[in-house]
Amino acid sequence: MRRCTLAGPVEVEGVGLHSGVRGGVRVEPARFGSGVCFVVGDMDIPATLAHAVPVPGATTLQVGGVVVHTPEHLLSALRGAGLSDVRVTVDGPELPALDGAARSWMERLLAAGRVQGPTWGLRAVAAGCYAGHGGEVEVRPLGVGEDPTVTVEVDFPDGPHGTACWDGTVEGFARDVAWARTFVMEDQVDALRAAGRGVGASEVNTLVVPRRRAGSSSDAVAREAVAHKLLDAIGDLALVEPLAAHVVVRRGSHRVHVEGLRAVLGV
Repeated sequence: MRRCTLAGPVEVEGVGLHSGVRGGVRVEPARFGSGVCFVVGDMDIPATLAHAVPVPGATTLQVGGVVVHTPEHLLSALRGAGLSDVRVTVDGPELPALDGAARSWMERLLAAGRVQGPTWGLRAVAAGCYAGHGGEVEVRPLGVGEDPTVTVEVDFPDGPHGTACWDGTVEGFARDVAWARTFVMEDQVDALRAAGRGVGASEVNTLVVPRRRAGSSSDAVAREAVAHKLLDAIGDLALVEPLAAHVVVRRGSHRVHVEGLRAVLGV
């Protein structure tokens, strides 16, 4: 695979999912090898595992007292679009929610065009498994001729359950992942509102999931919820180099993703 940046800038404005405050983002080309870096004021915050701090329902990136809130949907879109090197200037307390998924981000990124750079080798990993905080992250090294994949196994005992997989391609991300909105269980809406979260949530960017046992193979709401768990996992995996591995996440959360990656990669 090759490193890749944008051919031109992408500018987006919108309301933050949790803050409800309007803000803007400018995604610009960056030199090959520089990775994804967020810019807040005069502070650069690299989108790496070292700066990730999981919070309930989201991942944040922090350097000192400066925080990037809710970057995971953009990070997922960048990884899905094959973009390795960009600078993201954030003007506001939180990234815009847009459609609550990655499709709006991805459409804008692909419309700007991509420029390929030097070859970027996959990061070799040993087999490993992390279990904690109710979930698991397993890494399986690739066999001969295999391509990396990401799979999530979701199982809410009284909610959606099922499996979703990304084949690592741009086309596969657009087809199987990008469209899935963030979701909330129906009986948790009031508690989240009382906690000051989801102020910017709407039917456009958030899926409300009834409290019922439903499988993703036969239920459209469950299918979208499971696909969004895959979207979130890919966004958090974008905090490390692409792995020469099949990554399997079971009952994942942002905390499971971040701490699991640190454990299996030994960082």
